[in-house]
Amino acid sequence: MRQILFFSILLTQAVSCLADIRPRALVAHSPSAAEAKHGRELLSGVVKRWGGSDHWSSAGAMVAELGDHWPAGPARMMAMPWPQSGQPVRLSWQIGTDNARLEFSGGERAGEIWGIQNWATYTIKDGVLKFKDDKTITFWLPTIQYFIEAPFRLGSADVLFYAGEGKARGQEYDLVFVSWGTAEPQSSIDQYLLWINRATGQLDFMQYTVRDMYPFVTGVMHYQDFRPIGSLTLPHRLTAAKGLETDGYVHEMRIASIGLAPITDPRVFVPEPLRAGKK
Repeated sequence: MRQILFFSILLTQAVSCLADIRPRALVAHSPSAAEAKHGRELLSGVVKRWGGSDHWSSAGAMVAELGDHWPAGPARMMAMPWPQSGQPVRLSWQIGTDNARLEFSGGERAGEIWGIQNWATYTIKDGVLKFKDDKTITFWLPTIQYFIEAPFRLGSADVLFYAGEGKARGQEYDLVFVSWGTAEPQSSIDQYLLWINRATGQLDFMQYTVRDMYPFVTGVMHYQDFRPIGSLTLPHRLTAAKGLETDGYVHEMRIASIGLAPITDPRVFVPEPLRAGKK
């Protein structure tokens, strides 16, 4: 219920319909081979600006220290998954998978761990590992991970094409549409619309659907504060904005540090290999 209320704030479509974030002119449009090629070239340019897929996949894991900030209001009261706004956490995940773990690094729950392996969720508290289905963990850990590494992951899509031009906050953008199977809205597969700044070639905004929650839900992620981290250049502020043209936001992830790391013990991400859950 908390997550439903959170995402209802980002509503842009009627509740009776599947949200469709394709630009209106493309709803009945079949993309050409040239548009598909141009879309992949634009996404490839973003990946290169972030450091390149080879560098991203060169290590086994990524680790980020961050705080998730929620302004006072109904969204924070009803949807925030943390005990406090700005809760410091350490999120680490196995690159190329959805296996991840999050450790509370401060506050009243310091030392507690949330984890997900092969879509089975668990907690570690006072050194005790306990597997139990937890929708909050199932949703938030893969979601935060995916947003942080989105350009590297979206290249696997089989529906990816140039979707025209756009303008937001006084800037000109090239748009790239991304999905799987078909461009048309589907009940269990998300759509993404990338806003790539024409002047910088950087990914500034990403519109998205949230099929895991409600079919009508959409949102906008604003990528900011890019910093070099070794061979990568990554955003350190990810803002779930209320829209493309507003500074208001639902919540904002502020990354204190992020980087690649080797996996020295596979049990860190898969503590019980025989366990698996359903996505």
